Amino acid sequence: INDSTLTGASFSAKAEDASRIDSLAGNVSYSANTAVGAAVTYNSVANTVQTHASGSTFDIDDAADFTAVNSAQVMAGAVAGAASQSVAITGSVSWTESDSTVDSTVEGSDITAGDLTVSAENAADLKTLAGSVAISKQAAIGAAFNIVDVSDSTTARILDSGLAVDDAGRVAAKGT
Repeated sequence: INDSTLTGASFSAKAEDASRIDSLAGNVSYSANTAVGAAVTYNSVANTVQTHASGSTFDIDDAADFTAVNSAQVMAGAVAGAASQSVAITGSVSWTESDSTVDSTVEGSDITAGDLTVSAENAADLKTLAGSVAISKQAAIGAAFNIVDVSDSTTARILDSGLAVDDAGRVAAKGT
């Protein structure tokens, strides 16, 4: 909301992302001599979820609410198996990255309200699994790697603004 004037009983600006990724990779190998198998998943979440008010005037009787919520979900798994009479080699990798920005900002604005809430919440839920099984009478090698890299940022702020709040004012940022 840029360079605007809003008047009313209540006001709510809400941005929410509820994206979901489900991925599964699997492999089963069998050989009398040599069995080799692998499974790999790669998932990336890079959401930008924001509410932003700049250079605006709000004259709200009751509650004014600016909220940004990221509730993205990732369910990922990589499982590999190999069996052989002689040599069995198997591996799996599950790699998930999250680089999301959740931001709720009021700047350069004048707000008159009964209650004021400026909040940002990152409630992303990442569930990952990697597994590997190797079976052989002579030699078996199995490896599984599960990598989760999270570099999210979550901010809620009021910058260079004039506030006249009758009851409660709340600025909150929460990340999980």
